[in-house]
Formats: sequence, C-alpha cells, structure tokens
Amino acid sequence: MTIAWNDSYDIGDVQINHQHRRLFALANHVLRSTEKAELLDCVVRLFQYIEEHFAYEEALMEKVNFPMLAEHVQSHQRLIARLESLSGEELDDAAYKAALESLVRDWALGHIPHEDAKLAEYLSYGDTRKADITSL
Repeated sequence: MTIAWNDSYDIGDVQINHQHRRLFALANHVLRSTEKAELLDCVVRLFQYIEEHFAYEEALMEKVNFPMLAEHVQSHQRLIARLESLSGEELDDAAYKAALESLVRDWALGHIPHEDAKLAEYLSYGDTRKADITSL
C-alpha cells in the first residue's frame, strides 16, 4: 500500500505543502521497503524529517501568534510518541509495516486536513488552497 497525495491535503502554504509531499514520499519508501535494514533506514529518515517539519510548523505558528499553538504542538507530540513507541516494539516486519501504515494514514487523513487546515484558515489562505502554487 502507498499513501497518495490528495489535493484536499493542500493547506495553502507552499513550504508546508512541499514538506507534506516530502513526508508522503518518505512514508511510501517505508511502506515499499522489503528488507529489514532498508526499512529501518527509511524509518530513521522519516522520523528525522517529521521532527524537522514539526519544528518548522511550530515556529511559523509561534511567529504568527496562532491561538491553537498549544493544541497543535500536543497533536505533534502525540504523533511523535506513537512513532517512538512503534520504534521500540519488537514486531515482525509485517506487523511493523501495518502499524506504521496506520500511523501515516492517521496523520495524512486526520492531522493534515483537520489540524493543519486550522492554521491555513488562521493565515487567511482560504481559496488559495486550489491555486496553482507556481503562481504564488
């Protein structure tokens, strides 16, 4: 299984959209990994990029005085905790991939279109979600 980018995930911020797409690509590398060493390497890269992305989002939210910053940070911390917990478990490759797939799906289908969309609304991006990002 792969996680496909969907236009509904576009939150209107070019940098965040780029980062989200990169996260999708890294997650798909994990889901396509067939050997344990490759899987672990991909998970490490995904985890590192997630932390980088969350730091960027949180810095942006702080800069613009986003009123739901604390809740959004907690949401990020929950996702990181799930990933850390998963990394510490002794699961076979199939169970590990299934758990990781569930985490990625929750993030893609829950966090981006709901939590990150609140930031987009606050920044008044509104209709730019459908804009051609090359014109921004």
